[in-house]
Amino acid sequence: MGWHYSKGLKKYVSLEPLKLNSRVREAAKAAGINLEFDDDKNICMLGFHDVKRLIQALGSSILTPEEYFALMDEGDKALNSSLTSNYFAEFLDRVYVRKGGYVDNPECLNEKEVSLKNLKPIAAPVGRPGWFNPKNNIDKNSHPIDFITEKSDTENLWKYWSPDFNPLFVDGAVALRGYVSSVDMPSYDLGCPMDVKYPKLMIRETRHDLPHGVDENEIAKKREIELDEIGKHRLQTNDFNNLNEIKSQCLENYLRKCQNEINKAEDVVFVVGHRNPDSDAAISCIFEAYRNYLINPEKLYVPVLQSEAVPAEIEKLLGDLSRYVILDTDKRYKKVLDENIASFIFVDHNYQPDIQKYVVSMIDHHEPSIPLDNLNIPKTFEFLGATTSIIMKKFLAMGYSFDNQLSKVLLGAILMDSENLSDHKATEEDIKLVNHLTEKTGIVASEFFASLMGELLKVKDIDTWFNRDYKEYDLFGFAVLKVKDGEIINEDEVRQKLQEKNSAGHLATSLAKLVYYKDAEAVHESIIVESNPDFNVDMNPTIIEYLKQTLLQINKDVELGVEPDCIRYNNLGMQLSRKFVVPQLQEIVSAYNEYYFSNELGVFVARDFLRSDDDRTLTDDNGRVNNISFPEAKKLANRNGGRLLSASEYFKLLKEAEHANDHTMTKSLRNGEFLEFLDTTNKDVQDYLYASPGLILTDDINPETGLPEKIYPPNIYGEKDFWRYWSFPDNDNDYVLVRGHIFLLGSSCLDGKVGINECFHNVGLRMVKDDISPPEIKLRKLLDTQMQKSSLHSNRKETSSSIENHMQA
Repeated sequence: MGWHYSKGLKKYVSLEPLKLNSRVREAAKAAGINLEFDDDKNICMLGFHDVKRLIQALGSSILTPEEYFALMDEGDKALNSSLTSNYFAEFLDRVYVRKGGYVDNPECLNEKEVSLKNLKPIAAPVGRPGWFNPKNNIDKNSHPIDFITEKSDTENLWKYWSPDFNPLFVDGAVALRGYVSSVDMPSYDLGCPMDVKYPKLMIRETRHDLPHGVDENEIAKKREIELDEIGKHRLQTNDFNNLNEIKSQCLENYLRKCQNEINKAEDVVFVVGHRNPDSDAAISCIFEAYRNYLINPEKLYVPVLQSEAVPAEIEKLLGDLSRYVILDTDKRYKKVLDENIASFIFVDHNYQPDIQKYVVSMIDHHEPSIPLDNLNIPKTFEFLGATTSIIMKKFLAMGYSFDNQLSKVLLGAILMDSENLSDHKATEEDIKLVNHLTEKTGIVASEFFASLMGELLKVKDIDTWFNRDYKEYDLFGFAVLKVKDGEIINEDEVRQKLQEKNSAGHLATSLAKLVYYKDAEAVHESIIVESNPDFNVDMNPTIIEYLKQTLLQINKDVELGVEPDCIRYNNLGMQLSRKFVVPQLQEIVSAYNEYYFSNELGVFVARDFLRSDDDRTLTDDNGRVNNISFPEAKKLANRNGGRLLSASEYFKLLKEAEHANDHTMTKSLRNGEFLEFLDTTNKDVQDYLYASPGLILTDDINPETGLPEKIYPPNIYGEKDFWRYWSFPDNDNDYVLVRGHIFLLGSSCLDGKVGINECFHNVGLRMVKDDISPPEIKLRKLLDTQMQKSSLHSNRKETSSSIENHMQA
């Protein structure tokens, strides 16, 4: 955690929101508070009363508005970036009361009241909302001096909300520093109920001295960094001396302990690889669980395979140890999950939405699936051939080696995931580890790999083939099926499976690469392409042509067989790696599916917002047209041969996309970073329910008007299905509906209080067309960097061969 020391306040000010750690856990326990936190471990969903209790238990404070604006005047770049963050909003230590004043650093009597001691009878200027620039424009009571009530230009202004005392809520209104998605600017809100609980409303800790004591998380982060450095140095110097050998019996005893104590331990940490685990995911989760147990024997670290059964090659690799493997179908595992007392360590993957917030550590050899910058846990990402290699390096750094049986298990996992140290998958560190393990065990790597592949290739069930190695990207899927050469494959069954994947995920197309092995060597491959007829686009010729050109670029002498929906090849000299072709495939699929065809509306609707490369058009950093008024948006859409969605059409389209499981379109329609005008104004409707604000459900939208027929109170917190709703104001001005996003709630919004001539940084338009033209696709060659990755080091094959020759000798 970073801190800024303010000479003016004589305090340390945190640069990030309060995160879950041992110190915070202990304070919450002492204060009797049940903590809520998000995927990044940020404490959230606490009312002001609980925030004050927690911060007091920590011996800390939060900023008053006066302190907040004083910090902004200090001019520190990192501090100002944090104070105006679009990552989190924060409580300020001030409450306004009905009697017309406010209390700074208030004493909370309960969730809805504060002590009126030190009440200051100063009224805040009325603006709901208003717009202001805080620079040299804040009075001695921390209120805006000058502000406007309608934002009609492109100037960067903060949004301002004066105190509000709705009788449905509480007598006190708490001050917040927030963020407004539409304008990409902070907000200053003095009118939130004291008991408000939002996922993006967090806590900034301030202290007179830095926190003392042991933070287990920070210690673990530093420890893992140091271990990675030590392990790397051992490999660089080939130092495998003076190591304590771990016996297979010790690991067996521990796995038995896990089975016996999983439902008895008070603190359980599950170590899991990805779903449908391969050898690397299975072995790395077992060894990482045991490594953590060696570090902290007071906790129970339980390896779990997210699979219905142990795959044959893993069972062969583990031998008798496979008897102790716990699967995620195990009732004991499910019981712990139901009791919500478990944490998780991820290995060989880094994102799993259902349990992401409970992850306490991760080790992976893939690119992160989502941004993990704000996740304050030990994270190890090294692009080695196998996650098992990374974990073995950590064992070496801790001073451990393994007996022959365990060395054999580790060797098998590394060989399987690196395809027997293939040129485009293994690194020098993988090779050195394999060299060490083969010397210790006397195993010939190629023969061992062949025996494990033999088990894997025994699989003949189409579902198992697909589940072994299937990945989904935006609008397409890609499976890799490993097959024994000479095996008769019913390709119609493969196509049927691809159709099922297309239908289940509402994908535009799916591909299956069949890799045929002979004596554990890939001898030829085929790629089948199956497009989804529901998308009304035929991109097969373009995809097949791209694959053909890529293969010829790798090896001009490759033997090719090209069919309308399939390409077959051998004599390539290497496997065609999925990760190399996916970037261009993504571009092709995206180009062909720039528009979503709505059967409900009978029109084509853009999946993304209108972009422009015209220097005369205002755009954001991503090229999206912005800072235009609603009339300008309509004219621009018309000039581009289209129009905008009405509110009625928008909600029909959203329901259609949700029903079709088109996650890409649904995500776009509810984009939280960029918002859109809807072609419905207050002049288009006669009657509507008034709300300022309220909550709505999309099921209650009138299909004819696009407006809600039922409104719920706004003080319902934590329900993800609710949208925030602002009706058209009750006056004679012209207003337009905007599909918005409420940052604090992390939810969508239907906003009718937008003036027809107002412009916003993050509001643009989505095109609707009656017909579209086929896209023009420019196929690009593989990037040089990708080709370099395919042979990571020019001498790898030579090094691998020397290892093999040495062992055979």
